[in-house]
Parts: sequence; structure tokens; C-alpha cells
Amino acid sequence: MTMKQPRREETIENAVSRLQEFFRALQIATAPAWLDLGMTMGQWRSLLALQVCGTTSLNGLAKQLGVGAPTASVVVDQLVQLGYVDRITDPADRRRIMLTVASAGEELLVDLRHGRAHILEMWLADLSDNQLKQLSAGLYALVRVIVGDDLPADADAVTDAPSQAPEAQPRES
Repeated sequence: MTMKQPRREETIENAVSRLQEFFRALQIATAPAWLDLGMTMGQWRSLLALQVCGTTSLNGLAKQLGVGAPTASVVVDQLVQLGYVDRITDPADRRRIMLTVASAGEELLVDLRHGRAHILEMWLADLSDNQLKQLSAGLYALVRVIVGDDLPADADAVTDAPSQAPEAQPRES
């Protein structure tokens, strides 16, 4: 009796379903830390946008968020009061104020990433060596599709070496 091989589309659907289950489990496991932040969604979006775009003007942040400058200004004021954002003078034009993520904001973002990494490490520790190598190779292949050839070509080198992967910057489609 020959087992029917799943079609590629079915395999992709199954992989997407597994990834959705994974992200949902990770979201549930990390939810308490996120809920304890005491930040509004607007504040959180602004902090993340500022981290992504780097030091920028209020108008630049507003554009990144797709909101008006007055709306962004209110949120920035709140983030400055919380200590997560700093206002600095633009060295090129002393009349212009720039925004940057403050050290407390960076610390918050790092803490959240480390909390998520800790949970992942606990889950990964429960996998067999073979499962861990297969997962690592599969994730490497997926990241390579996303970011292109900016990663080392040898998947084994990546799985055996300490993780110093570059920040994933998706390719333009």
C-alpha cells in the first residue's frame, strides 16, 4: 500500500497552520509581560516606529505612523514623561528637535525580547537533537527566503555556531 504524498499546496497550508499555532502560543506565553507595560497601543506603536526609523523629527514619526503631527506630538509627550523617548537638538539645525528612543525605552525593548527568547529556549530544550537541527535548518531556509542572501550559505555553520544572526530586514517584493 502506497501512502499518498501531500501536494505542495497542502504542505504549505500545514506549515502556515503550524506557524500560526506557534505564534499564538508565543503570544499567550508572553502576554503577561506585554499587558503589564501600562502603555497604550498608540504609545507602543510610536516607540516601535521610532526604534525602526531611528532618530527622526516629529513629522517623520507622524508620517511613519500615518497620523497627523498633533496626534504624534501628544503621544511623544507621554513617552517622554515615561522616560522612553528623548528629545534632542538637531546638530544640523539647532531650531529643530529630533526624537530618539531613550535608554529606558531601549531597555524595555531588550527586556521584552529577552523574555520572549527565554520562553523559546525553554521550549527548544524539550526537543530532541534531531528535531532541533531540523527546526533550525527549516527556520534558516525561511529567513533566507525573507532576507535574501545576506546570511551565510552553510546552514550547518549556523546551527552549530552561537546565534549572531543579522537583524532580519525583509526584501522588497
